[in-house]
Amino acid sequence: VVLVIALTWLVRRVLTLGFMRTRTMVWGRNSASTQSLLLLGERLAKVLILVIAVIAILTIVGVNTKTALAGLGIGGVALALGAQKTVENLLGGVFLLSDRALAVGDTCSISNRVGVVEDITLRSVRLRTLEQTLLSIPAGTLSQASVENFATRAKILAQTTLRVRYGTTAEQLRSILTGIQRLIAENSKIDAASSRVRLVNFGERAVEIELFAYVLTTDFSEFLAIREDLLLQAVAVVESSGSGFAQPTEFVYID
Repeated sequence: VVLVIALTWLVRRVLTLGFMRTRTMVWGRNSASTQSLLLLGERLAKVLILVIAVIAILTIVGVNTKTALAGLGIGGVALALGAQKTVENLLGGVFLLSDRALAVGDTCSISNRVGVVEDITLRSVRLRTLEQTLLSIPAGTLSQASVENFATRAKILAQTTLRVRYGTTAEQLRSILTGIQRLIAENSKIDAASSRVRLVNFGERAVEIELFAYVLTTDFSEFLAIREDLLLQAVAVVESSGSGFAQPTEFVYID
């Protein structure tokens, strides 16, 4: 019995080191999802080794393993009927990783909750939310939930509406549009081919210009800095044209 226990510990230790070594060798675009799948496979292998060790110990101490396995088969059916959710969550976690929908470290939105995936266990996905709370989501329910993975995008959209005050001349509007388009074309961190600046509407209180630009980064902090700099430069373009941004105003006509 002691030999079986020692051998079980040794095999589990070798598995841990082997999977750890394999995870460090994984690289490439889908490395995060592959590492998460290896982590789940490691946990399943350890559980299987533990079950085999228990059966071996029962055999050594003289227990009829055939009878025990038959009993486990009957008990397993009963257990499966009462543990359908657990099996569903287990299979959900496997399918989730095999489809590369999520991986540890990904920023994603699950059922309108945004956070970073901290762990994918045998039964649940643990999400660290923006409020720094830990949200545990059963893996089986993810097949019926909307999952949006932000880690798969190669660029981030910066979209806003610039509201210029009425009284701005057509020449000033052309100058503003040309100036902001030049800003986008000269910025190497913005995808100029898929970006646009257009006069889109004469609103109730302002002339509206749409700024639609893709920032070439996957780092959200870097995106915020680039968008901020772009908006500040757009403000300078509007001011240099002689116009300005609209303010809440009301017109009263007296007859």
